[in-house]
Amino acid sequence: MSPVTEVLLRFVLDTNVWRVPEERSGNVDALLTYAEQGWVSLHRSDMVDVELAATPDSGKRARLLALTEPVVEVLGPAVSGTSRSALSVRASDEDAERLRRVEAALFDSIDRDTPEGRSRRIDAMHVATAMRYGYDAFVTFDGSRRKGGGILKRRAELCSAFPGFHVLSPAEALAWLQRMHQRALSRAA
Repeated sequence: MSPVTEVLLRFVLDTNVWRVPEERSGNVDALLTYAEQGWVSLHRSDMVDVELAATPDSGKRARLLALTEPVVEVLGPAVSGTSRSALSVRASDEDAERLRRVEAALFDSIDRDTPEGRSRRIDAMHVATAMRYGYDAFVTFDGSRRKGGGILKRRAELCSAFPGFHVLSPAEALAWLQRMHQRALSRAA
């Protein structure tokens, strides 16, 4: 393989990418390999650690945290009652408006006083953080198993509200990266 001359894409990975190993089918591992080679930049939002901290099984929590460790964390805007106060950035008016628009695109409603509402708020925060820093896509399994939908099932609404931003499954992210990789190799040849 020729030396890498450019990072082709930048993705933020959802928490469930780490939690659902039986669904990974090699796609996430392939993305990680491309990242090690410098072809893609993979990150996780600060919400990954927030979600994993709630994992009741301490052994499982430690294993999941260890899996995420090589992937650089990006700090999202602080949201009272959800963010880690010392490990987030001060939210601007633009951040608050972006989060509101992401929530509106992804969910019909959010009752923040319920566990489902908290989960939805965290999902929106993952996506809004990826957008804040100009990533190409948010990579998730969310929607493949969740009753009533999830991020993947509402991606058309999200991408309509935020043109140029993508929500992808790991398989879709890998396919996009492989196409870009082949183009880069063709240009270099």
